[in-house]
Parts: sequence; structure tokens; C-alpha cells
Amino acid sequence: MVSQAEVAASLCRYLPQCPLCGASEGYAISGISKTYAQCIGCGAKWMSSDFPKFKEINEMSLYECADDGRGISLESIRMRPISFWKDWAFIQRVLEDERTRGVQTSKEKRARQRFERSFMENHNKIVDFVG
Repeated sequence: MVSQAEVAASLCRYLPQCPLCGASEGYAISGISKTYAQCIGCGAKWMSSDFPKFKEINEMSLYECADDGRGISLESIRMRPISFWKDWAFIQRVLEDERTRGVQTSKEKRARQRFERSFMENHNKIVDFVG
């Protein structure tokens, strides 16, 4: 059985930089079968059954977008060849399109809803206090 460090090193040989953020800090490996890799830089989480095989990484999918929402339009269960994720120029065009369209993740929507709810609760407390 391969270690998490071996899986991370293998992935770094294929993708020395995160396809979403360009960070080269590496990946944190997780999952019982070591099928998940999370970018240390942006938090994007990748999935592939090729990771623990410690051979060739042929395909992977973006399991969770980056912490700041980058990659939400690429997030899917569908596996894509490793060459897709190595195409830095294409990935950057997709991310730029996300920024211009204002794509929001469900995390961002929930955070905004919590903020609005908290704002209204605090506003009502102030009105009750003053009134």
C-alpha cells in the first residue's frame, strides 16, 4: 500500500502546479483509499482512482472547487484526462469567464444568506433598543 506522501509526490510529478491557482505547495491526500488530493494553496479538491495506484495518473475530476469559489463551473463527477487539467491557458479562460459572469458557489450563497440574516437580526435589536 502506498503512503499519502508517495501519492502526493506522484501527483506533483503530473501537476507540479495546481490547475486552478497555480500554487506549487503540493497536495494533501485524503480518503481511505487515498483517492482525494486537496491543493494546499487554494483548497480545491481533486478525485481519481489513479492516485493510489502509484502508476500513471490518466484522469481525475474536480471534486470541490477552491475555497474562494474558483473552478465551480469545472466541478463535476465527470473524469477528465490529465492533459485537460494541464492546459493552463484553457483553465484560466474558464476561471476568467466565471469571474465575469459572477458565478457563486453554494458556500458563498450560504455565507451571504447568514450575513443578511445576522444583519437583519442585529438591526431589529437596535430598533427595539432605541424604540
